[in-house]
Amino acid sequence: MMKLIEVEIENKSYIKLLDLEKQQSKTLRLTTLVDSQSAVIIKVFLNISDRRIPIKEFNIRNLKPKASGLPRFELFSSYKKKVLHLELKVDGRKVENSDIKLASYFRNKLLPIFIILGLLFMFLLFSGGKWLFTNFISDKNSTAQTTINNHESVDNKTNVKKTADTKTETVIITEKPIQSDTKTETVIVTEKQEPVSIKNTENSAEIQINLHTAYFTPNNTTIQKEAANILKNLVDELNSLQNTNVEISGYCAMTGTEEGRERLSKERAYNVFAYLKSEGWVPETEPVIKWYGGTKPVTSNEDEIYRNRRVEISVRIP
Repeated sequence: MMKLIEVEIENKSYIKLLDLEKQQSKTLRLTTLVDSQSAVIIKVFLNISDRRIPIKEFNIRNLKPKASGLPRFELFSSYKKKVLHLELKVDGRKVENSDIKLASYFRNKLLPIFIILGLLFMFLLFSGGKWLFTNFISDKNSTAQTTINNHESVDNKTNVKKTADTKTETVIITEKPIQSDTKTETVIVTEKQEPVSIKNTENSAEIQINLHTAYFTPNNTTIQKEAANILKNLVDELNSLQNTNVEISGYCAMTGTEEGRERLSKERAYNVFAYLKSEGWVPETEPVIKWYGGTKPVTSNEDEIYRNRRVEISVRIP
């Protein structure tokens, strides 16, 4: 399985930074693309068998004016014990460093299936053993009863009367029907959206769903300032809760090609996930990440078309 760390600068082609299977550290030098460039965005991706997952974004502002083509950025990377260390220097001055745990990205997705199959096998083994034991006791009791009957027959022939008291116990099992109450889930939203009511009759436990929305600019996957504030507050909420199920869904407006819309909504969803983790979120279980392209717009009003360029984070609280 290929495991690479790649870098994308200014939405250009991907540049290989580190091969996790072969290398322990590497430094990559990058340049600006235009003269007197004042800002740059450097994105770092984890590439697992050609599936790129955004894990870090460096957003550098207020660069000093310089000619293009000169090496300005030095990105050092090292990988040890499934922790990726990144350190960025600009014009020889260190501006940011980060440690990213990659263990969760390499988790074996088939492990839960193996656990379920193992439990099923143990259940079948236990049930089979119980059946054999029950039949063995039944056969043994039948044999003993036959022996007693034979002895009583012999005693009768020799005029020896034997009596045996037999005690029979009857066990009556009464099954009471189990009734489940209809439950209504209440959805709490952070944006100006209509509340949603979901009926669930599977059990009577209360479930609360919090829905958070981060918006994006056209044809862009970068986390903007307002979205960043929402996500930072969400990190505090997630870390204070337990046993939550999180679903991150990406969307975009109905422009461009279908393939481009799908890619854009996917990158937005993964960027939000990476940003939450970079801000300190440590999920108990991996979130479900989905992307829908432009298939689920919330409005067709041109003045509110920005509402379609979004990522929704659904937090289920039992």
